[in-house]
Amino acid sequence: MKKIITTLIVAVFALSFMLIPASADDFNTLDPTGLLTEDEMLALEQLAVDIEEQYGYFAMICFAENTDGYETILDFGHDLYNSFSDKDYAVIFVDDLSQSLCDFFVSENYEECVFTYDVTNAIFNAYNEAETYYLGAVAFYNGVASALENAGIAASEETTAAEEITESVAGTQDTTAVPEETTAAEEITESAAGTQDTTAVPEETTKYVNVDRVLPLVVDNADILTDEEEAYFLERCQTFTDEYKCEIAIVTITDLEGKTAQEYADDFYDYNGYGYGENKDGLLCLYLDGEEGQRNATLTTNGTAQMNIGDDEIEDILLAIAGSAKFGEFKDAFDWYIDLSEEAVKPVPPLFWLLICLAVGMVIGLIITNSMASKNYSVHKKETAADYVREGTLMITGRNDVFRNTRVNVTPKPKSNSGKSSDSNGSTHTSSSGRSHGGGSISF
Repeated sequence: MKKIITTLIVAVFALSFMLIPASADDFNTLDPTGLLTEDEMLALEQLAVDIEEQYGYFAMICFAENTDGYETILDFGHDLYNSFSDKDYAVIFVDDLSQSLCDFFVSENYEECVFTYDVTNAIFNAYNEAETYYLGAVAFYNGVASALENAGIAASEETTAAEEITESVAGTQDTTAVPEETTAAEEITESAAGTQDTTAVPEETTKYVNVDRVLPLVVDNADILTDEEEAYFLERCQTFTDEYKCEIAIVTITDLEGKTAQEYADDFYDYNGYGYGENKDGLLCLYLDGEEGQRNATLTTNGTAQMNIGDDEIEDILLAIAGSAKFGEFKDAFDWYIDLSEEAVKPVPPLFWLLICLAVGMVIGLIITNSMASKNYSVHKKETAADYVREGTLMITGRNDVFRNTRVNVTPKPKSNSGKSSDSNGSTHTSSSGRSHGGGSISF
């Protein structure tokens, strides 16, 4: 009995460490898996302390073994905030190593928040592009500091961070801090790259601003669809969008205007406000019409579509589009695009229903096999193998042992800590707006 009680106590103690990682000396960087050295932890702690002293924000990054005890990673970050911070304003970034998923928890109590989707997305991109976990953490802290500096946040005894924001909105912010052409997301990218000098930004840099979509889900600038086909695909795209909360769009053009096909698709998606909801979830197919060998089909994905549609699915969709479009069968091409995209984004049936289907299948299988077996009245079980051999027909003239199997001991290579996966299902890239996209391109 004592042994059982001791085992339960140890299990509960271990589980508590899995759910809420403990920190050594109240470090703002939580690393229960030992990815970082002691010197790296000290260097990161100094970055976090500087942010708190200069801007009044609590900044923390956590490399979690898993967040299984929480419904979402965001809930895990909220619990970290309650456990480690007494500040009103905080930015906490959690990397769940077991799922290769990341998320931000942000505490800001004013209308004009600093850490918008674009800002946190830029910080994540800088983190994900770093070669090691240490450099990723450095990119996170630098990105947080850069965003706060660009917003004009400063911590002082007389003025709170919220009052600083109010003054900034009222027009009292120092306008020399950031050039008008430069977005906060661009500043974070420069900070992570070690080029925080804002004067280095070209004058022609386009300021990215979130806009509502005004263009339809089907834009046939190449005029390759009939009016009936265009109306048909408008209806299909809208039905897809309503059902899966993920916008799907078709755009045809005849000129890339000096850009690559992927750049054009990404920019068309971002700057024309495509995407469902706050996170701009969706995908867009860009078709470039032209002569044989110059035609191109490109996909760009964002948000949940980027997470659910991986590289293999993108390749299948592009090959299907090209297979029909090269013969001028554009209706079939875009039908394939929507059908295969639907297969990729539609939810997987719940485990409960899968178990029911499995049980029903087993019952049906047993009924069929028993029915078939019951018809074999002439079949009787034999007791020995000799009953199946006619006397005098089997003669053994010699015997020998044959060595048939070998066993090889293989020692797996240890996994490197220098690489990290993003929260998407395939490869990602960053568009000119600073947002993360998935996608691919094919010419034919």
